Amino acid sequence: MVQKPSSGKSSVKSAPPNNANRTLEIVQEALKESEEKCQAIINNIEDGYYEVDLDGNFTYFNDAMTLITGYSRQELIAMNNRQIMDEYYIRCACVH
Repeated sequence: MVQKPSSGKSSVKSAPPNNANRTLEIVQEALKESEEKCQAIINNIEDGYYEVDLDGNFTYFNDAMTLITGYSRQELIAMNNRQIMDEYYIRCACVH
């Protein structure tokens, strides 16, 4: 908010705090808790879970992927998902 004091010079006053800031904090905290819960579920399931970029390179995977594939985390992160998919699945994925 800008006001002109009687001297004619502009001064800037800070806006009073409002409930919007508190609401944003509450929403951000709830989102953080939700993300942590999802992360814990993904990391503790026995099924392999992974994410890839548009080129098929692994960007994220859970520990089950290392057990299922037999590759270490360092090996998997340097791989493309097509390197571990079987030929049938590659054909199906390329058709769709």
